[in-house]
Amino acid sequence: MMPPDDSNPQSTDVPSPEGAQWEQQLAAIEASLVDLKARRAQIVRGTRERSRLQSELQRLQQRITDLETDLESRLLSWKDFKEPFWQVVRFGGIGFLLGWALKSCAG
Repeated sequence: MMPPDDSNPQSTDVPSPEGAQWEQQLAAIEASLVDLKARRAQIVRGTRERSRLQSELQRLQQRITDLETDLESRLLSWKDFKEPFWQVVRFGGIGFLLGWALKSCAG
């Protein structure tokens, strides 16, 4: 195996102007890649959070609907209409009979 040739100007540790420019471009690309990865992670987190919030909103909307139904069923129960219903039947029936009797007497 041969030792490296130190007389070659490209094998020195001093970067050439083209090499320095290339290193700067590479560093800029690496920084852009890191920024891009961070942005992608942020988007993924945001998407997951949005999905979680939407499912939470749907759950809350269902709960509100259930509570509205429960409240309406408590407000509009048969017990509330029982007495007025029978009064309408009773007095409506009496009114019908009186009307029928008056019509037969008059006519």
